[in-house]
Amino acid sequence: MLSVGVGIVGVILWIGLDPILVHYDRPLIGRNPFQLYPAVYAWWLFGIRLMGIAVVVPIMEELFWRGFLMRWLIKEDFTSVPLGAYQPLSFWIATACFAAEHGPEWPLGVVVGVLYGVWFVRTKSLGNIMLAHGVTNLLLALYCLIANDWHFLSIVARTPSHQ
Repeated sequence: MLSVGVGIVGVILWIGLDPILVHYDRPLIGRNPFQLYPAVYAWWLFGIRLMGIAVVVPIMEELFWRGFLMRWLIKEDFTSVPLGAYQPLSFWIATACFAAEHGPEWPLGVVVGVLYGVWFVRTKSLGNIMLAHGVTNLLLALYCLIANDWHFLSIVARTPSHQ
């Protein structure tokens, strides 16, 4: 159950730090399915997106970033490295790569990536970190739905306001 708490902390950090770390000068277009499609299709599309963001993404990302890369950076025969093994360089490179894949939201990716990385090192469990990541993503998608704030689920390129 602590992994659920870590996931809740992750979404609080992601949403809470967004206005401080990442500022955008234009609204995002085209990601709110309820503005693009009739309600029945929008709910169906949102459900598919929810399954992807809350189940598929956490499994695939954590298998790669922490299950593979973090251990491979310690030793090429990564399967001989125990799950959750800590070595500073591998921890920070995996965290930086995780953050970089989040594009303009990379500062948020660093903060939440450190949270997930520390939890992985502490629990030595991919299942726990996948659960935490899944909870963060599920709650983030539900926030987008409830708050009608879809920028977190957008893949549209954004321009920082300071440029």
